[in-house]
Amino acid sequence: MASSGCISTVASHIRQSLKDALQYLCVSGGSVHRDDRESIWRLHIAPRLPVWGDRIPKETLLEMGKYLSDDSVGIIGIHGTGGIGKSTLLKHINNDFHRLITGRMFDLVIWVAVPHPVSIPKIQSQIAQRLGLSFSRSTGSDVPVNRQAKLLFRELSKKRFLLLLDDLRERLDLAMVGIPLEDPAENGKIVFTTRSSTVCTDMGADGTVTMKPLDRTQAWELFCSKMDPEDKVLENPSVRRLAEKVVDDCGGLPLLLIMVGRAMAGRSDPDEWKDVVRAMDASEEVPDRVAPLFALKLSYENLETDIMRSALIFCAMYPVGWELSRAELVEFWMGEGLLDGGDGIHESRKRGQALIDGLLYARLLEAGMTDSEHKVMVHDAVRDMALWVAEREDPEHGILVVSEEQLLTGVTMTERREQVIRRIWMRDLDLGVWSSSPIPNCPNNWTLLLNHTSVGSRLLSGFFRLMGSLRVLDLSDTELEEIPDEIGLLAELRYLNLSWTYVTSLPMALGGLVKLRQLVLAHTHLLRSIPREAIAGLSCLQVLNMWDCGYYWHDIDSSDASVAAAPGEGDRQLELCDLERLCQLEELHIGLGSSHAMGSITGFGMLCRCMRRLGLFRNREGLPPAVYGQGGAISRGGFDGSLMELPPVSEDGGRAWVGLLHVSLDELPQLEWLFLGECAGETTRVVAPPECSNVLRKFVVLRSDVLKVLKFVGRFPNVQQIYLENCRGMEELVLDGDDEHDDDGGAGRVRWWDSHFPKLRRIDLRFLPALKSIGRRPLFLPSLETLFVNGCPLLSRLPLHMNRAPKLREIVGEEVWWDALAWGGSNAGEVHNFFMRVFEPS
Repeated sequence: MASSGCISTVASHIRQSLKDALQYLCVSGGSVHRDDRESIWRLHIAPRLPVWGDRIPKETLLEMGKYLSDDSVGIIGIHGTGGIGKSTLLKHINNDFHRLITGRMFDLVIWVAVPHPVSIPKIQSQIAQRLGLSFSRSTGSDVPVNRQAKLLFRELSKKRFLLLLDDLRERLDLAMVGIPLEDPAENGKIVFTTRSSTVCTDMGADGTVTMKPLDRTQAWELFCSKMDPEDKVLENPSVRRLAEKVVDDCGGLPLLLIMVGRAMAGRSDPDEWKDVVRAMDASEEVPDRVAPLFALKLSYENLETDIMRSALIFCAMYPVGWELSRAELVEFWMGEGLLDGGDGIHESRKRGQALIDGLLYARLLEAGMTDSEHKVMVHDAVRDMALWVAEREDPEHGILVVSEEQLLTGVTMTERREQVIRRIWMRDLDLGVWSSSPIPNCPNNWTLLLNHTSVGSRLLSGFFRLMGSLRVLDLSDTELEEIPDEIGLLAELRYLNLSWTYVTSLPMALGGLVKLRQLVLAHTHLLRSIPREAIAGLSCLQVLNMWDCGYYWHDIDSSDASVAAAPGEGDRQLELCDLERLCQLEELHIGLGSSHAMGSITGFGMLCRCMRRLGLFRNREGLPPAVYGQGGAISRGGFDGSLMELPPVSEDGGRAWVGLLHVSLDELPQLEWLFLGECAGETTRVVAPPECSNVLRKFVVLRSDVLKVLKFVGRFPNVQQIYLENCRGMEELVLDGDDEHDDDGGAGRVRWWDSHFPKLRRIDLRFLPALKSIGRRPLFLPSLETLFVNGCPLLSRLPLHMNRAPKLREIVGEEVWWDALAWGGSNAGEVHNFFMRVFEPS
């Protein structure tokens, strides 16, 4: 094992030869580990986690650093009361552990949000994801758990890892998970947070860090940092004395200091401060677990509207550590009616996103761990407060979260409680053995989340009879085969999600849901029958999502007998002309069953205006020039700039494109995803409009063996990913293709110091055996994080420069390919070493 002195010498040498590469690491966040093959330090970047800004005392960091640097310490426990900063310390370790450690570093840092109740398969899944493995959804039996444990054990035994477990509430069998424990000096370390010192003992912790409250000075500084300095509120002696009392009552807990400081910012009236002091004094008479809830409740009460308070309580339904999709939350809130404004679904979604931003600003939500842009989380203490408020203080927003244990013992509640339940969570449960409802009658319930739950038609009938006020119903991923006619009893239903179910037909009773605004049938591959009456009467419907659905619109002509009725059905089937009568429709996602239907759909003006995704499936006729044409632009036929996605047109053996394919984005200003499949022409050009207003975010090309050149012309300000796969003839990818075409397509020149792709975060090049070039010169890619290359043996150069991809976190590829790369210029060796720090063998 290398000594710390040897390590210091090596680090000094590498720091000089790589021109401050370690300083770059400290700025961007990451870890360092030993590369035995080349005897240098490589930088393996770990995902940085958002931190609330709590201040960890220096002595605590020093104590943690001592344990992390000690090879005899394998398991470290961090314990303390809720809101004291345990998770914050764990995030600091994840983000900046290299600053805490002396001696050997780690190959890999793994963050796990421990689910409650503890689920071994879910923990294994999080670890597998960090290792780049893919586990199917566990059935919960011992066999797959054991198999996955063996796989994790084998992979982790190859690395020196740092496993971070957040919020452990009981002993966890690490061996059952698949964690190697024999030699912490070689295998790595486990650090966990817990509220109980008993858990530290039960886990056999070799070292424990006890989180202590902030002292009075530290607490005051943290509290004041959350106040607006411009208001000078604390300059009033009366207010300052009361504020000092409030800080003392927070007990040195960072979470409470942040929440209360944020809630009281700008409050200059001493009477308001007196009210807070009285409330917090009253909390001293309640149990320790409840006392902090009074302080957190101030932030809840300080929210601007009842809608924000209702939205926060909605989030409290989700389990501790659960990452909530921002988009999904907004859809649910629209279904409940929280975002109504009478100005269309787009504006409602904007209000929903603004609402989430407001909860983030108030620190009542946190940014997601794995995706801080699209996901959010609820701190466990905030969740406790919201559930407590829903049960005791605000009974009009009652929540029922049903667990597996409750199903075994039975769910009971008072009659009054039944009347005030508004939201019910029953996700990830097995209800297949239940023939009647396992929960009492909740006639005023608004939301029922049953996704990822095994549920049958008979049980649903019981639910529907008991919940006449239901507004939001999520049945996605339920393996449901039949929708009972009792769904027609849900007269208030506004949101219905049946995606990824096994339903084969829709009942006509569905057409009685006159308040339904969103119907999601995406990925219902077995759906074949939709009676006209099931959809045509939905006069309030705003969103109809039938993407990748088994129901195909065979033709436009209503006289066509093939669509008059599905086999075995006596009712006339739904036709495109029926959708024209849905006067409130704003978004349509569909696939068509013939090229004639695709070419003729432009005759439906309303449908074209609300089209967001349109695909041709099972096409065997070829496409008319009205939609795709040789040498013509994609979709010139009247989509009114509203199309968001144009997928491959050659699925299921359909005819491929021929000739030059010229994609002009000024024809499609709302196109967000562009998918091209089986292009038969040798060249495809994608041209940006001159005003750079396109919103294209993702570009995918699949299975195009003839295509040789793919050229992007102009500037693409919003593209985040380029994905190319199985294009065996592709020789060149041109990402800066404007030099020769200043007057071709109106793209104009892009200066070398500008970026053609300022938001491009990921490039995937998979199985392109003829690819030789992906750029004629070094590209400026300021947002690029990942370059994935696999099966591209002829690609001998990368268009990268040390100063032109500042956020690059990883280059993933085969070692043989990496070793054969040529690095041009007089400083080729320096460039190679600079990018070696982020290379990961695939």
